[in-house]
Amino acid sequence: MNNTPRKISESLILAVDVETTGLSVTEDKVVELGGVYVKGGWRCGPPFCSKVNPERYIPIDATRIHGVAQEDVANAPTWKTISQWFYSHLQTADPIVCGYNILAFDAPMINSENKRAGLEWRLDLQRTLDPFIFCRWHHPEVQSRLGKVCAFYGLELPDDAAHSADADSEVTALLAVAMVWAGYIPDDLEQAFERQAYFKEKMESDTQRWGRKLYVNREDPEKLHIASGVYRGRCIDDLEESYLKRITSEWSAEDMSDEGRTYILERTRTQGVLF
Repeated sequence: MNNTPRKISESLILAVDVETTGLSVTEDKVVELGGVYVKGGWRCGPPFCSKVNPERYIPIDATRIHGVAQEDVANAPTWKTISQWFYSHLQTADPIVCGYNILAFDAPMINSENKRAGLEWRLDLQRTLDPFIFCRWHHPEVQSRLGKVCAFYGLELPDDAAHSADADSEVTALLAVAMVWAGYIPDDLEQAFERQAYFKEKMESDTQRWGRKLYVNREDPEKLHIASGVYRGRCIDDLEESYLKRITSEWSAEDMSDEGRTYILERTRTQGVLF
């Protein structure tokens, strides 16, 4: 048995992206599957991409996002065929499967489609690499959309290529390698999976406690920061009282929990001198 640590920077990565009829994992369907192989920061061969016939209507709002229209999938294979083709890639190359926000959307969507099609194989969410998790943890001040994160790392995702499955896949694979080289993702694959699981659990806990538009400082848990808008990344202690009072009245319960609202209002009362 080979116990040599598997290095992300030296391994074959298969970055995956799906485009769909909507955002519901249980109800919507895949209309496009794309993937790109990368090794050592270089693409290996051409990207693979296939339209998928969802056997249902594609809403116009979805088409506006990814550009896949009803006529584009009319003669495309169904998911069952595409899934078996995709699975052959996983079996043959044994790559590290990677995707941007893949743990929250793409992988559950693929697994849901497989279940509906009566296929037994599933993507293992515990062994799928998601740069989105590491971006949210290490760079909470940067807007988490793929294009914004790519620009932060000097990677190009043209506006006219965003939300195409093959383009999103390729830049995601390159982003993962860049984050390894920058030291934000451990090069050791097992360590990366362990760190990813920890970050994911911690951020989900913080979101549940404070709301989705607030986050705890990664180094100082006593400091609360803004996670959205023009003041993204700023500590609440450094913001004007008028702004803080406005968001406590305007943000929804999902954006800011009752505990977060109470905490901020208390800070404005007790530390008014800062403002």
